[in-house]
Amino acid sequence: MKNIWMIAFFLLLSVNIIVIIGGVAAINHYLPETEDSKELPDTTVEEPGEPVFTLTTTKEQLNYFLYEELEDEEFSVEAAEDRLILESSIELLGRSIELEMNFAPEVQENGDLILREDGLRLGILQLPGPEALQVLKSQADLPEWAEIYPEERAIYISLSEIEINDEYVPAIREIDLLENNIEIDIMRIQE
Repeated sequence: MKNIWMIAFFLLLSVNIIVIIGGVAAINHYLPETEDSKELPDTTVEEPGEPVFTLTTTKEQLNYFLYEELEDEEFSVEAAEDRLILESSIELLGRSIELEMNFAPEVQENGDLILREDGLRLGILQLPGPEALQVLKSQADLPEWAEIYPEERAIYISLSEIEINDEYVPAIREIDLLENNIEIDIMRIQE
């Protein structure tokens, strides 16, 4: 009788090890490999001109704007306490799995924005940033002024490439989500 329990124990242990190894192998197979690292763009480029005016807003107003602008998209972005939260879902192994990424915003000298990955959850799993950003890069249809850098764990938002009426571009002056203060300059393009 003692041998039967020992055999059952080792059989169960073997099945558990095989399931865990198979699960890890499946996840590694379906997650895309990270690409060779590209460096973030140089942010010391000359600004397009002098500010024409400055917009000051709050997290609540920004969240309303983001909700309206991204209503038809497959993802949502929300300004929370001290970070931006991106929520979406991805197809993995034939199932839709919830994705939540937290980003800490960094304003650059030229008014562009870097979103540094600060936490990532896929379903109930916490994932390493580079792999998850590579999944996002392969699945998301981002505008040309947004670029994902998986190895840097960052998304670069090049606001200087967003032209308004071919005469103006936005430039972020300050984002302080803790103090509920967001300032955006509208710059006239110099010719």
